[in-house]
Amino acid sequence: MLKGIAVGKPIREIILLSVIVMIGLTARLYEAGYNLDGDEVFSVQLASRPFPEVISRSLQDRPHPPLHNVLLYLWIKVFGPSETSTRALSVVFSAGFLLVAYRLLCRFMSTGIALGVLCLLALSPLFVYYGQQVRAYSLIMFLFTLNVLAFTQVLDSPSDRRRLMFWAASCALVLHAQYMAVLSIVFQICFALVFLRRQRFKVLAYGAWGSLFIVPWFLAAMGQVVSNGADPLTHISWMERPTPTDFVWFFVSIFGDAPK
Repeated sequence: MLKGIAVGKPIREIILLSVIVMIGLTARLYEAGYNLDGDEVFSVQLASRPFPEVISRSLQDRPHPPLHNVLLYLWIKVFGPSETSTRALSVVFSAGFLLVAYRLLCRFMSTGIALGVLCLLALSPLFVYYGQQVRAYSLIMFLFTLNVLAFTQVLDSPSDRRRLMFWAASCALVLHAQYMAVLSIVFQICFALVFLRRQRFKVLAYGAWGSLFIVPWFLAAMGQVVSNGADPLTHISWMERPTPTDFVWFFVSIFGDAPK
């Protein structure tokens, strides 16, 4: 997937891309050995347990799918549970995110603009902060971007089985990192159904097939609670139902605070 970044690219572009990615990774590694916060400690402690317990505790952590915990478990087995080591896994996924994002950006804009946007992603305080946390954030960013890139390649050639398989696999992976990714996948499928003249139902089948892989885990984690009519996420405080005024001010609040 990433080989296409270097194929046919001028050496100057490759150098600039490498420099931007390295600067972004340096920013994410800065003070990576600083004390973990409470959520990070939870992730490290969970992933440091025997594998059967990692799975059982991941099932109890209902809001979050298991992929990050499993990958962190494997990473700790090899590199240990130190602050720097565990954060390094997130930095690795940040590198993947930046590379995939660049390839995606190049599909829609010129090389110069794509490199400029990549600089923003590499040095954005938001992406830097969450790109080093020992949580699923950088994994989600990487897999979500990869999923969107895979879908754009399906649109180029919807009859290509390899592209469809890769997109379906990316759907399965991103859902195992973040349940809410289903919204993006549904949008992609709807887009294909509306705008593709041929193979639209084939795209639907592959997207649904990839997405269904999360169902067994979802049922194991929440099925019994939901079937009993209980709230599976009791430890989450749900926000109040927004009013039409709240909806409007959500988009225009950049010009000032909403009226009290």
